[in-house]
Amino acid sequence: MRRSRKPLGLRVPGVRISPSPPYYIYDVFSDYPATIMKKYYLFAIILVFFLLFPSFCNAQTIETDEAPSPEQGYEHYMKQGDNDKALIIINNMITENETADLYNDRGIIYLYGYNDAAKALEDFKRSSQIDPDHIAVHTNMGLAYEMLGYHDKAIIAYRTAAAKYPFNDWTAYGSDRARGILLAEEGQLIQDWFFLEHSDKTPSESTVISNGEDLSWFRPFTYEDHGYVNLSNLYQTKDFTEAFAMTYVYSPEQRDILLKIGSDDGIVVWVNGKKVLDNPSLRSARVDDDIIETSLSAGWNTLLLKISQDWGSWGFYFRITDTKNAPIKDLVFDPMRDTERAKKICSMVRKERFLRDLNQGSRLFGVIILLILGLCLLLKNVKDVSRIKKMRNDFIAGVTHDLRVPLSSIKASAEMLIDGKVRADKKQEYYQNISEEAERLNRHINKMLSFRRTETDKSPYSFEETDIVPVIEKAISVYKKESPSDELMIGFEINGSLPPVPLDKEAFTQAMINLLSNADKYSPVDKSIVVSAESREDKLFIKVKDKGIGISPADRKRIFDSFYRGSGKNERNIQGVGLGLSFVSGIVKAHGGKISVDSIPGKGSIFTIEIPIPGDNS
Repeated sequence: MRRSRKPLGLRVPGVRISPSPPYYIYDVFSDYPATIMKKYYLFAIILVFFLLFPSFCNAQTIETDEAPSPEQGYEHYMKQGDNDKALIIINNMITENETADLYNDRGIIYLYGYNDAAKALEDFKRSSQIDPDHIAVHTNMGLAYEMLGYHDKAIIAYRTAAAKYPFNDWTAYGSDRARGILLAEEGQLIQDWFFLEHSDKTPSESTVISNGEDLSWFRPFTYEDHGYVNLSNLYQTKDFTEAFAMTYVYSPEQRDILLKIGSDDGIVVWVNGKKVLDNPSLRSARVDDDIIETSLSAGWNTLLLKISQDWGSWGFYFRITDTKNAPIKDLVFDPMRDTERAKKICSMVRKERFLRDLNQGSRLFGVIILLILGLCLLLKNVKDVSRIKKMRNDFIAGVTHDLRVPLSSIKASAEMLIDGKVRADKKQEYYQNISEEAERLNRHINKMLSFRRTETDKSPYSFEETDIVPVIEKAISVYKKESPSDELMIGFEINGSLPPVPLDKEAFTQAMINLLSNADKYSPVDKSIVVSAESREDKLFIKVKDKGIGISPADRKRIFDSFYRGSGKNERNIQGVGLGLSFVSGIVKAHGGKISVDSIPGKGSIFTIEIPIPGDNS
């Protein structure tokens, strides 16, 4: 914006200009005729002129002998806002001597004086080539990139400046501009406004406030636009020093808010016709430079801005947060006041907020939370609330126990080794214990994940022709090490030859471990377990027989349901979550087989797995 220049007056040192003397003088010469006095008067004036003329000329020579330097002329025209003359001088200076400062200064003229970011960027790049450590040029490059819309490059330039000169004020301004770009990417800075069209002059504030809807406005941005509002791009003629912007904001409820504004030079803000800010300061726009606490009504609210310009960049940042400085998702800015759109957005925000609240929590317990939700869905029609609560508590306790036991063992062995309390010849045993307990922990986790996959009808299995005997022997060996009982005895009987069958070895091993664990837990007195395997016709039969408490006929119908546990008194005293047999059933079905149970309460149970044998093998 070019400023008007005030004329400069000349003042001669030591000379005071008085009003013109009278044409006739009568004093000591009053006896002389008037015509003679006129001659003396004219003579005196001529004499005084010739006496003072050399001094006058000398004074002027002193003031004008020393011609201004190009630098002084450039600074003079820049202060006056005369970009054309300042550009002519600096072009001549660059012709004589190319320096980083001169290219940087010319870039500033292009950027702020002519709003030509492309030419400004060329000069800033040239300045950087001459002096890569120039204190201001990287920030200025960021401003040019930002004006051209290259936001990623702008942020790189701002960060480069911050790395080189972290405590410089202009660098800090660039860092603030980078923050503005990031806020714009988050959709926080409002850019979609109506702007008042200018004709001969800018209307007064009172006219805009009282008759704003009768004036002519234009809307250069859209709903999707966010960021710094560059008014220099909207008012190309630069014949005006004020601009008005207006929009509407929809709030589903009355609320207290913070208006956060940063403007180039002065700004005035009205909310629903009430002036809430009047800051005439000359400055560069910074995010959140002005923070005003005010309130919005439920429904539509009117926002009106008046932005002044003195020289340089012209624009503003604008956003709204709650009183705790958090973004407000259900505020809708819309110059068109589209109520249907606003309510739709608010409804979507409520749904997103609800889903976000559901998804909060620790990832460590994600699987447990998911299974608890599954439990609640499976049992939503069950009327016995107390039983549901107990099942949920048992599930959490059981999972926690299954994970805590191996972790405690690992921790104890590791501490003994770290403290040096283990003899050299015993260290291998401790290492082996850590490895086995880690494998046990891994099996528990895999069991939970595998159970979830079987519940969702997915097939996580990998089948291959397998001899069943080593699989059963491995399951027996693993469980013997995991069992807390010293009296446990497990026998294995093989009846006849057993052909290989397609198996997922890891999954089937875990299924057998679960059956052995079930037989062990429900055999409080006689812990003799017998596993047998035989083939008949086209099927392979595997049985696990125990001498435990048995299962009632009523419970046998639901024993393979997820989360189901026996209703008897003895069953309630045994720790468990009701997933083990359901897990086994899912694995057996995945192998194309089936599982059944025969039991006599008080005498024991026999679980039988039937696996089909492929035609060639049978």
